[in-house]
Amino acid sequence: MEINQIWKRLKIQQRYALVSTFLIGILAHGPMLFNKLSNRDDLRYIFTGGVTFTSGRWMLYVVEKLKNILFRDSIFSIPTINGFFSFFCIAASVCLLIDLFELQSINICILLSAIMVSIPVVTSLFGYMFVAHYFCLALLLAVLGPYLMLKKTKWYTILLSIILMACSVGLYQAFIPTMLCVLLLGLIKRFSEADSGEKRAGAFKQAGVILVSCFAFLFLYTAVSKFFLKINGLKLSGYKGIGSVGSVSLQTYFGRALFAYREFFLPRRGAFYDIFPGGVRALFLFSLVLFFVLYLYFVLSRVKTTGLWAAPILCALGLLIPLAVNFIYVMVDETYCNALMVYGHAMFFAAFIWIFEQTALSLKPLFRRVLKAGVMLLLGLIAVAWCRYDNVCYMRLEMVQAQYARYFTSLITRMQDTEGYRSSMQVAYIGNPQVAEWATTMPETAELNYIRTHPFFGIREVLSTDPWRNYMTLWCEFQAWEANPSEFSKRPEVQTMPHYPDAGSIKVIDDTLVVRF
Repeated sequence: MEINQIWKRLKIQQRYALVSTFLIGILAHGPMLFNKLSNRDDLRYIFTGGVTFTSGRWMLYVVEKLKNILFRDSIFSIPTINGFFSFFCIAASVCLLIDLFELQSINICILLSAIMVSIPVVTSLFGYMFVAHYFCLALLLAVLGPYLMLKKTKWYTILLSIILMACSVGLYQAFIPTMLCVLLLGLIKRFSEADSGEKRAGAFKQAGVILVSCFAFLFLYTAVSKFFLKINGLKLSGYKGIGSVGSVSLQTYFGRALFAYREFFLPRRGAFYDIFPGGVRALFLFSLVLFFVLYLYFVLSRVKTTGLWAAPILCALGLLIPLAVNFIYVMVDETYCNALMVYGHAMFFAAFIWIFEQTALSLKPLFRRVLKAGVMLLLGLIAVAWCRYDNVCYMRLEMVQAQYARYFTSLITRMQDTEGYRSSMQVAYIGNPQVAEWATTMPETAELNYIRTHPFFGIREVLSTDPWRNYMTLWCEFQAWEANPSEFSKRPEVQTMPHYPDAGSIKVIDDTLVVRF
């Protein structure tokens, strides 16, 4: 099928959403796409695809191998290519949601695409550019799997949905809440339309299929993960609580569920998973109130056509929306969570838009226009605020990278100017830059300290990670064989050395260049 034929088959709403995702995506993430800004893990994995089997990401290994076969290289962190592929995955997800929930307003569909591409979760993903495109592919599969399950009823389609959802988790587990949200909203839609006995039976049947399918895709994902771990002689790591999923008590899960509800209604300021900076938090809280008012009206209006039996079911399903959105806090302890893991909030806005369109149909024209204008203003302000915040994050990263360059260029120059230095000499780094005394006095713009989105931290926090050596190699073109620091750290002459950058903090001792941070 040719591209123009595919374009013609798209609804007008989908066409606008597709184009706007790319345009708004460039507005929000242009600085990251058209520069090479690396930080933390992106310095370490710029030529690899990151951790796979030990993090339960077996599908990441599969797509990496397919990429290597196609392109015959091991370069992963390519911002423009990876970024635009990510935009395509997000745009395709938006188009699927538009079709699934039969969204009609072009302006509202554009705002949905704006929300889904500008949400700071995408910003955080782009901070790990070497896997950002794979994680966005996981998002697409997390929407496509439920889409097929809700739109089709054939057994092989349901089987395909289960496989796609398992593959999504195998790429990145944090999109499980996205799947649950789409499935839950689809179920709400099905029950709200059950105005006959046959449709009612079909809704209950679909609920059963969804429940069984959720267990099925989790079982499939776990089985494949264990298979890859076994044949490679590995085991799951404890990183971000990956190895503890499913092994905690029911009481712990209950406490996590309560936290998920509390965090939904009262999101914590300053947490690493906070995606509501500044006034966005107030806008989000207002959207929560408006959503549940509209949802109550939606339930009451549907009862007139479906009967009273639907009211408790729709109310119960509606109360599950906060849990589905924040299900990541049930999967792992909140201390492990960061902005990478909370894309479920984008699905809340998808639910908000769908419920708004459903309730607007039964309103008087004047009130409908006023409500639509208010909703568009609310969503537009959130999208604009997020676009601005995204750019601030990238500005901070650019500043940090410049500070990196200045610091390590100066360090390398000092090392090479040390009396007795030779290029073939081993180097012993005593301590790490994060504990050096200079870190307590290095100036940092206070206005940017409110940014807690991973990995857009200040220079102090950045230097607390190992990849600073990678920066010296890739950006400063300096690499030296490292000596064992423990062989020098206890020596009296090293103990009396000052800390870098003070004079005398770099010396040649026993034909080894010693740097005391």
